[in-house]
Amino acid sequence: MKNDLLINPEIKQIGYSLILDLNIQNEYGLSKLLSVNHCHRNHDALLIWLDRILEESDKKLTKQEIINKLFEKIPESMMNH
Repeated sequence: MKNDLLINPEIKQIGYSLILDLNIQNEYGLSKLLSVNHCHRNHDALLIWLDRILEESDKKLTKQEIINKLFEKIPESMMNH
């Protein structure tokens, strides 16, 4: 049995769009920055984090607002300029 995350398909669609747009590699490291269990690779960590922030938000977030929240979690020294 495959270990798929139980994430809403709409959230997965947003998450995979972000992964493509931001060219997020499926390695390790993002989970710690996003306060997600360290066993998750970057793609799953992003989906779990995205599910959490969208659940906690009292309004519908735009893609740019989500990106801004993501960049708040990533040190500037780690971003590609």
